[in-house]
Formats: sequence, structure tokens, C-alpha cells
Amino acid sequence: MIKSFFAAISLSLSAGCAFGCTIITGAPVTIAAPGQYCLDQDLVLTLGSEAIRVTSDDVSIDLKGYSLIGPHYGGVAGSPLSIGVKFDQVSNAEIRNGRISGFGTGVQVIAGIFDKGALVEDLLVDTVSATAIAVVTSNAVIRNNRIQNVSGFLQANCVCSQSIIGISAKGNGIQISGNSILGMTSPNSVSSNAITISFSSNALIEGNLISTAGTQSFTGVRVSGNSGLVSVVDNKFLGTLKEIVFADSAGVYSRNISADGMGTYIGGTPVGDNF
Repeated sequence: MIKSFFAAISLSLSAGCAFGCTIITGAPVTIAAPGQYCLDQDLVLTLGSEAIRVTSDDVSIDLKGYSLIGPHYGGVAGSPLSIGVKFDQVSNAEIRNGRISGFGTGVQVIAGIFDKGALVEDLLVDTVSATAIAVVTSNAVIRNNRIQNVSGFLQANCVCSQSIIGISAKGNGIQISGNSILGMTSPNSVSSNAITISFSSNALIEGNLISTAGTQSFTGVRVSGNSGLVSVVDNKFLGTLKEIVFADSAGVYSRNISADGMGTYIGGTPVGDNF
């Protein structure tokens, strides 16, 4: 059961020895010290635009199966500026194990493409109006997340493009693997991407399942920004207009499958069968 909790102060934390972590007791909250943090209940953002903001290096957040709830929860349209969890100019960021629902952006990690370290795993990110997961850092791992109902139709009360992204990543050494991106929707004329990676080298996009509504101009995986040495392998696509696009970038792709067996692959170098 979702429990609404209002926190007017910027920091709402308590010691949680039984959990081996510091419990986040309200939202919005700012975490300004390294350590392990967790939830012991669902939290609802009722004030401000960021439910959890992290300004320290070396912070790990375990949602413990609980939920962060934002303004789009239940399909309510509005401004796409809210963020569930924001790591702001930090290194060695970790977030895992829970649900983030109803935000403009679910998870945002900003550290600069030459800084190091982020792990985003085992999350359900849903009812998002812009980008489910956005990472700008090197050596980031984004794995085993379920992303669903990313919808440009949730954008309102703003000058909005209504374009949407499931996972966006910038930086070297990025791994995006084992994610399911399901049910993306946006107006027919808007071009959107399930996974986009840019300004990257030595990156791997592997074993993801991508399914869109099938009527929009969706690309499954887009590699851009003069990226190089990017490998896109063993992904499955349903309802995408283009499965994989390398734009001004270099890399290889292999063993990718589209639902109709007639995938559209642009740029890059095929090194195995793709359908």
C-alpha cells in the first residue's frame, strides 16, 4: 500500500541498524554524505521536483522493494521536469531494487563522461513522461531493469517535444544489458528511441527486449555522437520502425532479432546474422 509522506525539510534520514543502512523517511530529500541508504516504506513526492537528490560520491541506494511515487502516477499528464532519483555531479553512484513511478525522468546520473562509476539495476521504472533512465558517466552498468509506459502523451503544461527515451547513456565503457523496455508511446510524428548511447567507446548493448506500440517513429537502439567500438548483440525488437541505427558512429552488431524477421539496420558493421 502506498503511504503518502510529506517532508518540507531538505534532509529526511534516520539510522536503520536493522537494515544495515540509513533509512530515507521522506521526500524530497538530499543525501550529502557517502554511505548506504534504503527505504522502509513507499514515498510520495508532494513538494519540489526531485524525490531523492544525491550530492555525495560513493552513495548506494536500495529501495528494498518499495516505491517512489511522482506526479504522473496513475497516468496524470503534467510537466516532464520531475525526477525520481538524481545523482548530481557524483561518482560511484548505485540505485537498485524497487519501483520508480510517475516522474518525468525516473533515474538521472550526472557525473561527466570522463568520471567513473554508476550502477542502475533491478528497478521497475514506469509511467514516465520523458526518459526512464539517463546516465552521463563512464563505466556505468544499467542492467536487469523493467521499463514500461514511457509516454510522450504525459507531457503537458509546457513547450514539450513529446519525444521519449527508455535508456540514455553518455560515456565510455558503458554496459546496457538484460533490460526490458515495453509499451513506449508518443505522437506519430515524433521520433523516439528505446536505447540511445552517444559520445561513447568500448560500450556493450546486450540482451535487451524492446517493444513499442508499433505505430510511432521509434528506433530500438541508436548509437551517435561519434561513438566507436560499440557492440550491439542479442537484442530483440517488437514494433520498432528501425531496429539499430549507427549515426556518425562506428561499431558492430550481431544476433539481433526483430519480430517480423525483417529488421532495419543502418550503419555499423554486421558480424553475424541479424533478422
